[in-house]
Amino acid sequence: MTIASTTVVFDDGREFTDVGDASPDNVPRGCAGRYVSMASTRSKGRALSDALNIKNMVEDAGQDRSQEYTGEVIDVEYREVKQEALPASSEVRNGGGSKPATQKQIDLIEMKGKKKSIDHHNYVYNKFGKNLDQLCGSEADAIIKELDKK
Repeated sequence: MTIASTTVVFDDGREFTDVGDASPDNVPRGCAGRYVSMASTRSKGRALSDALNIKNMVEDAGQDRSQEYTGEVIDVEYREVKQEALPASSEVRNGGGSKPATQKQIDLIEMKGKKKSIDHHNYVYNKFGKNLDQLCGSEADAIIKELDKK
């Protein structure tokens, strides 16, 4: 587990500090290898939301803002959302969305490329500017569908 701390300091001397934590178990699967960055991002988000009073601004959306800012900072609540609780989107069903491509997808791209005498490594690089093992699920899905059409 990593715990990160961020302090926002304004020119007038006001300071806002908050922390964020992350571990491979509480970040999206595709970010598990970058959980240190996730802890940093979480701490920055929390400190900035306090410093900029973001929750108050969001809650007041559409209301008259002609009154002067009172300087009150409203604490932003944080809660984890389990993956199962999220609605399935078409992007997620489309080959895994932004999650890393599965080994099965990579193997399928290699097999289809070889079968059709296509250099699948160059094909992937020309299409997405990355190597085969760097594809996300939706990109791999798109390549598989394109190779089916060739």
